[in-house]
Amino acid sequence: MSQISVGIFGLGRFGTALVHTLNNLDAGKSIHLRIIDNDPEKVEPLRGVTDDQLIVDFDNEDETTLKKHFEGLDVAVIAIGENTLPVIELASVAHEYRSENPDFHVFCRAHDEMTEKILTKLGISKTDLFCPEQTAAEYIGRKAIRPGAAQFPPLAPDQALICIETPDNWLNKTLVELKIPETHKANLMCIVKDDDQEHHVETPLADTPLEKGDKLYLLGNLKNLEELKNIQ
Repeated sequence: MSQISVGIFGLGRFGTALVHTLNNLDAGKSIHLRIIDNDPEKVEPLRGVTDDQLIVDFDNEDETTLKKHFEGLDVAVIAIGENTLPVIELASVAHEYRSENPDFHVFCRAHDEMTEKILTKLGISKTDLFCPEQTAAEYIGRKAIRPGAAQFPPLAPDQALICIETPDNWLNKTLVELKIPETHKANLMCIVKDDDQEHHVETPLADTPLEKGDKLYLLGNLKNLEELKNIQ
């Protein structure tokens, strides 16, 4: 697996937890981490994790200077939690940087509905916005009323759950015909069908035909999943 460079902007409780999570997942030393915050006391404890640290005054840097902090990154996670203005400014700069670097990806914290609307207007995809508090609330809510409910399947460091749209050469074929576990060493966990801006989650059956626009959630080894992403 080639090295991926990830920048984490904002080292609050979530950003710091994300740094440690990525570091723990990086058994093969394939993740380069860049950590950025305006508080030296938040950066200092993480010096043993990565030697790529930046102390940035988000409120007083111009767009040209801010853009330099994205250089060399494959992924940026804007996780600032104190207020929305630095998030919006960084998201705007990140979107501009992505227009020049199409393979660059940005995830952004949306503090509330208004921030979410602004970020989507700036060009950040809604699927790339996150709110840790909302995610935690939904998880605890489900567990409170559905004992045994799980948010994610337990995954080994070399496993992942990915989502792809039905490849053209899978259209109208059933799972029996495709033999995904045997051919691709992956399991189709569920199918999500969009209908009038709503989505329905379906359990795949052996005779289920895959349709155009279906979102397929596949569980497997990272190497095999990378190959699946490239299927046309």
